[in-house]
Amino acid sequence: GRGVILQRYNKGGLKDAKTYNAKEGLVWQMSKDRSHTETRLKKWIGKRSQAGLIVPKGFPRSGKFTA
Repeated sequence: GRGVILQRYNKGGLKDAKTYNAKEGLVWQMSKDRSHTETRLKKWIGKRSQAGLIVPKGFPRSGKFTA
């Protein structure tokens, strides 16, 4: 077949990707010595063809999970 398009980007492209265990939450580096764990992920989990929401508070502006 022709395959499946997972994401499309208006400008630019994918900067970073990370897998996570939903029970443990999503963890990202805020600086070299600080990290943040977000366990309340329900509002960012979307169904097929839904638009994304605003990034969580404290998420790095660079769009990357590592500092």
